[in-house]
Amino acid sequence: YSRHPGYMGWWLFCIGNQMSLQNPISFITYNLASYTFFSERIYEEEKFLVYFFGEEYIQYKKQTPVGIPFIEWIIPVSYTHLRAHETGRNLVCRLLLEKKK
Repeated sequence: YSRHPGYMGWWLFCIGNQMSLQNPISFITYNLASYTFFSERIYEEEKFLVYFFGEEYIQYKKQTPVGIPFIEWIIPVSYTHLRAHETGRNLVCRLLLEKKK
């Protein structure tokens, strides 16, 4: 299982594509660019998911890996941290979302 199967599949495609070209410089460069993109994108997505689902998503994170190596350790998002930095606009959005549940 993977928390981000679409990103993991895209990452595997990136690696396979570069391996088929058999160009080591292209392989290293493209993988560094892909890794940077995925690590930043997943970090932002995880922040939103923790904010939206709270402790339930944190438990899910503990049980399910990201699927892309070395990204798991760079995602230290906690629900308490996000709530502590909640702005007025985010609070209103959160209250509206909670009301829908």
